[in-house]
Amino acid sequence: MPAIDATFLTKQGRELLVAKVNDKKHHAENVLRPMLSEPGRDERDVAEFGRELEEIAALEAILETAKTINPKDFSGTVILGCRVTVQEVGGRKKEVVRVVDPAEAFLDDERVAFDSPLGQALMGAKEGDRVTINAPSGDWDARIKEVEPPN
Repeated sequence: MPAIDATFLTKQGRELLVAKVNDKKHHAENVLRPMLSEPGRDERDVAEFGRELEEIAALEAILETAKTINPKDFSGTVILGCRVTVQEVGGRKKEVVRVVDPAEAFLDDERVAFDSPLGQALMGAKEGDRVTINAPSGDWDARIKEVEPPN
């Protein structure tokens, strides 16, 4: 798998990260900050406020430097942002995943990081290909049933 030397976000991933930053800012300013000036404040609230500010700064740094995936780059093979349907060979297990940068993989259950075992197996593959997923729980083979372009 070729190295990816920048952070690339799907359009939806960028929107979800912006919403997450806004939610965290709201929580920090409207819930945590007032607690800091209360008499007898709990130092755990101070620590939580600090952690929240650090996470906001980290997410904002990602948003500032990340590039947005261009769906026009799609040629039928799995690239970042593609939604892929895979089915276990010889089994009934079927999964739909969106292969993304690790920076947005945590946003929902459909997203998998390109550097995860499943993501590594899917990158560069196309509909109809058979891939082997080298998972910690054991290897399994899958057939790619559908590849949708990034959105």
